[in-house]
Amino acid sequence: MSIKKTIEDVKEFGGFPDENLLTLFSKVSDLVDKTLIEETILMKEPKEIRETVVNRIRYARKELFIITPSDTITDSVKVFPFKEMAGRGVRIRICMPISRETVGIAKELTKFCQLRHIDTSSMRLSIVDNIWLGIGIGARDISRGFLVSSNRDLVGYVKLLMERIWKGGMETHLRIDQLEE
Repeated sequence: MSIKKTIEDVKEFGGFPDENLLTLFSKVSDLVDKTLIEETILMKEPKEIRETVVNRIRYARKELFIITPSDTITDSVKVFPFKEMAGRGVRIRICMPISRETVGIAKELTKFCQLRHIDTSSMRLSIVDNIWLGIGIGARDISRGFLVSSNRDLVGYVKLLMERIWKGGMETHLRIDQLEE
């Protein structure tokens, strides 16, 4: 269980008996958050992949950047609380192919996410808070593997590539207008 979650739970059940204890928990939490262990692993077990990705994305604090094939966005909308995340101040950007089949989801996402159309994507990329990277190999079949990394150099490099894709993407309202003509 994370220290942040522990703090939230204790506050919910009546608070800390001593304000100094809250301060100590907060400082430890900040220290843990700043002391990242850099690692890169390839996961193959679908259950482990799902749990890892869902937990990392759900608990984003500042920013979530995703590039995804359109056939996985429906699942993502069901699993990830994008609206709640945006309400907590998380900046969410998603690049995805927007087609006639996904235009409804795209319209819904634009209420709380920045969205761009890209023609195609054969893999899933996600960066959480500029410190965690997930790369899904293959569009829907995650059994081919999922690379996760907190290696700052790798995260930074992939983020640069994702920024280029974002800049080259079409603004959502333009793509929706195209599809609705």
